[in-house]
Amino acid sequence: MKKLIEKLLNSETFHLFIGMTLMELVMLTMILSVLNGQPELEMSAGLEQVLMVFEG
Repeated sequence: MKKLIEKLLNSETFHLFIGMTLMELVMLTMILSVLNGQPELEMSAGLEQVLMVFEG
């Protein structure tokens, strides 16, 4: 089981999937904030850091 998880974490497809999911969450958050009349959305430093890691 541990080897399977390690293999999954090291796979390129998994990283792409997580990266795309994060981007979709960010875009959804931005869209919702615009709809709520709050266009000035500041991303948390943690999320920005994670996105930078996945974008390479």
